[in-house]
Amino acid sequence: MGNSIVSHHIESAARQRYISETGQKLSANAQAKVGLQAAKNLNQTLADAQTSINAATQSTLDKTPRVTH
Repeated sequence: MGNSIVSHHIESAARQRYISETGQKLSANAQAKVGLQAAKNLNQTLADAQTSINAATQSTLDKTPRVTH
């Protein structure tokens, strides 16, 4: 009877550890995916901003009279 109780507690502890570790892995995977999507979104935002800056700069240069000698 005593061994049965001890075995039950060992199995229960192992099960809880497995559940905890699995949850941590799932959480880490989810965070990595969210982080990857955030990085993609940031890259697109920066690319859009750079495109706007380039267009504004080109427009300004096109309107600026050129000095010729």
